[in-house]
Amino acid sequence: NPKYVPQRQEEKALLHLVTRVGALLGDLPGTAGYKIRMRNEIRSLINFHGTPAFFITLNPSDIHNPLVQIIAGDAITYDYIERGESLSEWQRRLMVAQHPAYCARFFHTMITSFIHIILRHGRSGRGLLGKCTAYYGTVEAQARGTLHCHMLIWIDGHPNPQRMRDMIQDDTEFQHNLFTWLEGIIKCELLGTTQ
Repeated sequence: NPKYVPQRQEEKALLHLVTRVGALLGDLPGTAGYKIRMRNEIRSLINFHGTPAFFITLNPSDIHNPLVQIIAGDAITYDYIERGESLSEWQRRLMVAQHPAYCARFFHTMITSFIHIILRHGRSGRGLLGKCTAYYGTVEAQARGTLHCHMLIWIDGHPNPQRMRDMIQDDTEFQHNLFTWLEGIIKCELLGTTQ
């Protein structure tokens, strides 16, 4: 908690020590050394693979996904399943709040499925976004405690920023394809919001 104020003298001494040796604490999540290590890993990937093609945030809904109930197993009441009813939204929220480990397993399943199925990283063939050469993700908890992942994705053949700028300025076929693609996305978004 970056806003935590130490109360006891021992806490103050410990935080002072952590601040002074922060660069050495690359394996301790939340420290300055840990953040420096992650930035260095990203810089190494950029040096090796070039500019990432995508930055995405994955935020799977643990409250609304039935997979959490399947992972929970004995934690849910089977009376609802036997009658063919699903848990109410309140019951799902209560289960998620009482069993964070089930939600962590669900999150892990969703993220690894995204990597294996959508990106197809480390597998033959192309994924949904193209041939994924690398990815880098960091996991954070939101204010209510649910997990989400910020991810950089490198795609084989993705042009560097200067090449992309040149293509946007000079290549009329690329301009046409780009704006047709963007127009399609905007139409999909508009249709999705009006329904």
